Formats: sequence, C-alpha cells, structure tokens
Amino acid sequence: MTCSIIIPVFNQLPFTEACLSAVFRTLPANVGVEVIVVDNGSTDGTAEFLQRAAAENGLLRIRSVGCNAGFSKACNLGAEAARGDYLLFLNNDTIPLADTRGFEERWPRHLLESDDERFYREDGFSVRSMRDGQVELDENITESDRLVHQALAPGSLSPASPNENALRKALELYPHNVRALHALMTLHRRRGDCEEALRCAEILRRVEPGNLERHLTAVELAFLSGLRERAAQILEYVGRFPHLPQAISERVGLLRGKITELQQLKVGNHR
Repeated sequence: MTCSIIIPVFNQLPFTEACLSAVFRTLPANVGVEVIVVDNGSTDGTAEFLQRAAAENGLLRIRSVGCNAGFSKACNLGAEAARGDYLLFLNNDTIPLADTRGFEERWPRHLLESDDERFYREDGFSVRSMRDGQVELDENITESDRLVHQALAPGSLSPASPNENALRKALELYPHNVRALHALMTLHRRRGDCEEALRCAEILRRVEPGNLERHLTAVELAFLSGLRERAAQILEYVGRFPHLPQAISERVGLLRGKITELQQLKVGNHR
C-alpha cells in the first residue's frame, strides 16, 4: 500500500516548515509514502526552502504553479502528479501527531468546524452531499460570472445602482471573483466609502499577489481612509519587487512622498 500526501502551500513558510518536519517525523514505517508540495507561487522564500528540502529528502516532491491558482486547483495538480494508491490532502498549518485515534477522543468530529468547504467556496465551488454519503463539488463560477455581467451592463454602476446586489451575490458564489471584487471596489470608491473599497482591494491583493496595480490601489485607498501606517506597509511590500516598471516606480515615489510629507507635518504639529 502506498500513499501520496498532498500539501498545497502559498507563503506562510514557518507553517510549511513545521508541517513537513512533523510529517516526516511521524511517518509509519510500514507504509510507502511520498509527499507532494504544490507551491501556489509563494513569494516569501518558500520556493527556495522547498528546493533545498527536496534535495535532502527523496520522499519529497515539489510541483510549482507559478501563481496563486487556489486551494482546489492545487489539490488537483497534486493529485495528477501523485503515484500512491491513496491520496491524503493536508493543509500546511497542520501538525500531524503519531497518536491520531487520541485526538478524536478529545476532539469528536461534531465539535470541529471543517474548513474545506470554505476553501472550496473561495475557489468557486459548493459542496453537495449525496445519498450514499459521498460529496460532489458544484461549480459556481459560471453563475457568478453571469451575475457580474448583469451588474456591469452599460450605465449600471452609479451610486444608487441596484446591481450592487448582483455583485454581492456573485461574491457569495465565488468570493475570489476578480471582476466582481474590482467592480465593487470601484463602486465604493465612487461613493466615497474608501474603507469598504479598501476591504475589496485587500482581497484582490491576496488573490493576485503579483499584480502591482492591485497593491498600489490598496495604498491609495488606505491613504484616503486615513490609514497611513497601512499605506506605508503595503508600499514597503511593493518596493521589495525587483525591476519595477518605470510607471510603477513613479507612482511608488509619489505615494512615498505624500506619506513622508504627512509624517513630517504630524511631527511639526506636535512640537
């Protein structure tokens, strides 16, 4: 009997290090195991760590996606690469223990809230229970996109637009729908509700971490919301990207100048 342990990861390097250490420490000796880590385009040193770990441990295999494809997609990519008879999907914030049957005694299943449905929902799926006890995933992306199309019909985006409901419904079906998030962010910004717009912008940053425009928009919205420290934090994050395009570098410089000017004004007022 062989088993493939599939671990999707996106950043959170300390969790991944602890998880892999625990996995290899608790592997049973009588089971053939391979560990497949699917890296969803991590930018915090995870990729480099995984390459070193795989070179040191022949049981570890790495599959790199290059972007944040989502939890469900990463699971599928890991399953495609798996060679085991059984598949075990593991979150990277899990610390496996050698005595699992004791965990269930202390934490019965009915007391635990499963997070898999939340991950499926964020990736555009809902879980449907079958009569035989199995579950199926229903794809919500198509209906979510239809609602966004309805909401973005010509002339629909105005401060009193009733189609905001369609955008919110689209996000209920698929919380990572980029077009819906962007449209809702734009709508809130037009209304002058920059804090709500910033909430959408922060989600867009997580969904598209390599999109520099998303980060700079969040900086501007944080700035307009009076959250200068948050704006400075995001701006510092953008500054870590190598080889910024000239247009982006210019915007970064302008935003840094505004933040510095306000900080100096604040210091001057306290004197």
